[in-house]
Amino acid sequence: EKITGQKPLGLAAKKAISNFKIRQGQVIAYMVTLRGRRMYDFVDKLINIVLPRIRDFRGIPTYSFDKEGNLSLGIKEQLAFPEIKIEEVNKTHGLGITFVTTAKDTDEAKSLIRALGAVLSEEKRKKEEEKLETIQEAREKQEKKAKEIKEEKKEESAKSPAEHLDGKEES
Repeated sequence: EKITGQKPLGLAAKKAISNFKIRQGQVIAYMVTLRGRRMYDFVDKLINIVLPRIRDFRGIPTYSFDKEGNLSLGIKEQLAFPEIKIEEVNKTHGLGITFVTTAKDTDEAKSLIRALGAVLSEEKRKKEEEKLETIQEAREKQEKKAKEIKEEKKEESAKSPAEHLDGKEES
């Protein structure tokens, strides 16, 4: 409630899971759907205050967008929000944030999020491109080596049978 300004809905466990000490019907999560003014206030606070306070934050990863143009984020600690006081927290909790947009595809959603002032991270794509380049270089080396081996075999087969036996030429 402190984070969003709206009373959250408690979500109860459907099944009991003894390993996690969860009983059926026990509240295990909270959910809030924000619309209108509260939604824009929350997005503004998230983009301009909370995300920059997160350690090693380099932008919203582009792989967080789905095909329908929605964005899902995970925050490891609720302490990034200024309303949460460290003294009041017994245990840190993470939270998941999903932006359901009217965008028709990923590109439209990215431009919408950028227009709201968020920074998007292209690191994932860069790493994938670097990985592909490394794989291509390795393939080229293998092909070059295979050609060299083929040429050596051709040269050996061109030698006379006596040369193969003792490795010396007959005079």
